Amino acid sequence: MALFEDTFEVIDVDKEGKRFDRVSRLECRAEEQEDVTLRLDYNCEIYRLEINNKFNFSLRTSLSDDTTVDVVSQSAEYDQSGDPSKADSYEYVMYGKIFRVEPKKKVVEIYASFGGLLMCLKGPPNSFKQLTMDKRIYLLIKK
Repeated sequence: MALFEDTFEVIDVDKEGKRFDRVSRLECRAEEQEDVTLRLDYNCEIYRLEINNKFNFSLRTSLSDDTTVDVVSQSAEYDQSGDPSKADSYEYVMYGKIFRVEPKKKVVEIYASFGGLLMCLKGPPNSFKQLTMDKRIYLLIKK
């Protein structure tokens, strides 16, 4: 099930300097929901994103089709059967967990970790109603 989807534009890459050879930090702005921003660490050795690139971004609870029952997500195990999944139509996929939800005055910040690669999604609370503490999520990207 999709929890959040939008198209983002890369505004900056490694703004505070590059700390790791294989990891870059993106600063992005959403197109459809203009008040939503994304800061994302990702493996730049296997996937390249540059300033002004646009990409489709999705956060999901599972990789199965929304119309099917997802037994795999209920067991929290990755489906290695080779059956078609949402990941097939994306170029970069990570699995992680929301570890902090910080409500502020008019915005909320959602923090997730994908094996140490961090994400911060910031925007109005109504944009992130389904993104809750300790939820396990898939992050999917395609240009």
